[in-house]
Amino acid sequence: MQNKATNLFSDWAEIGRDQGMAKAHDPAVSEILSTIFSDRKKPFSFIDAGCGNGWVVRKVRLISNCEDACGVDGAKAMIDNARDVDPDGEYY
Repeated sequence: MQNKATNLFSDWAEIGRDQGMAKAHDPAVSEILSTIFSDRKKPFSFIDAGCGNGWVVRKVRLISNCEDACGVDGAKAMIDNARDVDPDGEYY
């Protein structure tokens, strides 16, 4: 059974609001990722819990030493959007 939050985010995904969320959050998330991974030399795996449409998963996967990245979200429409954009990605 979905709760109000997952229903709300599914509704947002169905009307394209997820794209606006990604755009608005990109500067802060990019800075955070840069801080975390700029000095990291070892290979790593990444899980984005609450991945929405998967934009952060796709961004992290571009980091050269990222071996695997996947996303998980309770909002089915968000996962559907992630899979539409990135059919080879891992989204659950």
